[in-house]
Amino acid sequence: MIIYFQVFISLLLFVSSITKIFNLTSFQKTIDQLEPIKIVKQLGAMTVIIIELIIGITILFKELLIFALILLFLLLLSFLWAAVRAMSLHRLIDCNCFGGVTNESLGWGTILKVVALALCGAALLLSSTTLNIWNYPLKDILGSLYFSISILTLYSLINITIKLFESVILYQE
Repeated sequence: MIIYFQVFISLLLFVSSITKIFNLTSFQKTIDQLEPIKIVKQLGAMTVIIIELIIGITILFKELLIFALILLFLLLLSFLWAAVRAMSLHRLIDCNCFGGVTNESLGWGTILKVVALALCGAALLLSSTTLNIWNYPLKDILGSLYFSISILTLYSLINITIKLFESVILYQE
């Protein structure tokens, strides 16, 4: 089970960062709409993308796992801040979590995802003394990768389906 969390977080952040690169202006717009302090606005979208890439790679190596988890928890805190900030501004702000692949707004859903990822990270942290993904059989690594891809695909399809039904309902009114 622990290998799944490691592979899932790696794949999730890697895919998230790559999709944001292809839709960088939309992600920067999300950050701008949150009206952050000047330094956060200047660091901007590329900083988040680079941190996601770093975590996505380093979380796969036992020697870098603690570093990756520290970055993960800091990143999750920034996502939590973004969700709370969007709600406090009373605005519907597009998340652009996956660079526009999914159409989500910052809010309670974001907070639930942050909690879920924090729990996965905590499980990895508690197992970090013995965890080395490269000691697992290749079939376990590939199985975890396949399962992670399936979960992300299912999540995207559910999100798209919900938005489609919302559009149909709004169109009928």
